[in-house]
Amino acid sequence: MYHSTSFTVSVTRRAVSRLRTSVTLQPPLKVVHHARRTTPNTVVARSFSSRSSGKISRSFSTPVLETYDYQDFGALPLMPMPPLVPTPKVARQAFPSIIIGPDEVQPQGSFAEAQTQYMNPDLDTIHELHDKLSRANMGIVAHYYMDVELQSALQTLKDEPYGYGACHIADSLAMGDAAVNMCRDHGVTSIACLGVDFMSESVSAIMEKAGYGHVPVYRAAQKEIGCSLAEAAEGPQYRAWLEKAAKQKNPLHVVYINTSLETKAVSSITIPTITCTSSNVVRTMLQASSQVEDLKIFYGPDTYMGENIVTMLD
Repeated sequence: MYHSTSFTVSVTRRAVSRLRTSVTLQPPLKVVHHARRTTPNTVVARSFSSRSSGKISRSFSTPVLETYDYQDFGALPLMPMPPLVPTPKVARQAFPSIIIGPDEVQPQGSFAEAQTQYMNPDLDTIHELHDKLSRANMGIVAHYYMDVELQSALQTLKDEPYGYGACHIADSLAMGDAAVNMCRDHGVTSIACLGVDFMSESVSAIMEKAGYGHVPVYRAAQKEIGCSLAEAAEGPQYRAWLEKAAKQKNPLHVVYINTSLETKAVSSITIPTITCTSSNVVRTMLQASSQVEDLKIFYGPDTYMGENIVTMLD
């Protein structure tokens, strides 16, 4: 954004020698100076800038005050304007990313460089983890948001030569499906869920629906592991929004899976509700719209995802 700056300075002839005018502008603004006679003893110096005005008649790379030679003034010792100092360009850091090729790994940016240090975890730690999980007959489901150190360890545990199949990294919805598969295919007797509280709730609910409600699900910590997004949907404002939406014709509430069971339960008794995750939210909405005529969809509580969906559908 470019800002237009203007100012007017009036001085008497005696004060001309002490005239100091300065203005700091961001390039590529052009500064034009005009001087005009007003009274026999007054000079008005005016500076203005514009990117679109057609009134600009002259510009300078190093601006100086432009004067007209009036007989009443003679040669006025006006001080020149200081040169415009360009704003130094700030070097942009590379977007943090890790480029994995057939023979090498190339980190882009300081954050990615730090992350690549954990891509080859300590094998003694992996061996110890494998032994403890095997003795406990426990499966692990972890969210993609977990840090790279943990994900690298779990991926190594899953690959050969360890081949621990009861280990999976996924999004919130797939974590529950993976836990069901571990119970069915590997016979695990417990599940460790590495994520926030609503993820543990979702995993437990999906397991119960699949007939494995007797298998306990353990959280990563004894204290609460909250999420501001999930908590936003538990307040009275979100509930009032649902009650208002329920009065519309053919309403459907599409709720992000990253919410608590309480939010899902309250939503279901207030308005027809279906749960989705980021990977299937668009397909869910399109399928529902094709099955119900004049369907009005209400999505929440993730504002950013909702804005992206609106942009895609428009």
